[in-house]
Amino acid sequence: MKHLIKTLTVLLFVVVSITAPADNLLTDTRLSNESGWSFWVNKTVSVAGGSGMLQDGKAVVKSPAIEKQNSTNIQLIKSIAVEADKSYKLKFKVNAEKSGKLSVIYCLNKSPFTYYASSIINIEYGEKEYDCTLAVKKDKDGNYDAPRSLRLLLGDFKDTTVSISDVSFEELK
Repeated sequence: MKHLIKTLTVLLFVVVSITAPADNLLTDTRLSNESGWSFWVNKTVSVAGGSGMLQDGKAVVKSPAIEKQNSTNIQLIKSIAVEADKSYKLKFKVNAEKSGKLSVIYCLNKSPFTYYASSIINIEYGEKEYDCTLAVKKDKDGNYDAPRSLRLLLGDFKDTTVSISDVSFEELK
C-alpha cells in the first residue's frame, strides 16, 4: 500500500509539473516606467501629433495619419534578457479603435538593432487578447551578453488610438 501511495504521489507531481503554468518573466504586468517600459516615437510622427504614454498600467498610443508611416515609428520597449535557442510566448490585451498590424521583435538594444526573433500580429478593432511565440536565435557574432530588448512596433497604425495592457512573457518548455 505504501508503494502505491508513493507511486501515485510521484505521478501526481509529474502531472502537475507538466500542466503548471509557466512563470511570467515580467515581474510586474503593469506597463509603467517603474516596471521598465518606455516609448520611442519618431520625431516626424511626434510633430504630427503621435504619442506613446504609459498611464494607469497601460500603454496608450496615438498614431497620426501621415504619409511616411512605418512600423518602427512608434515603439513600446522593455529591456529584458532571455536565453538564445529557446522559445517564449508574449501575451497581452489590445484595445484598438481601428484594425492594423503590430510587430513584436526581440533585438539588440542599440544600433544596429539586430533582430533575434520577430512576429507580426494582425490586430482587430475592439478589445481582444493576443499572443505570439518568439523563437530567439543565437547572436551571429557570439556576443550574446550585450543588452537586448522586447519591442512592440506600433507605427503601422494610422489615425487611431491603441492601448495595450496585461502583458506576460513566458518561456515555453
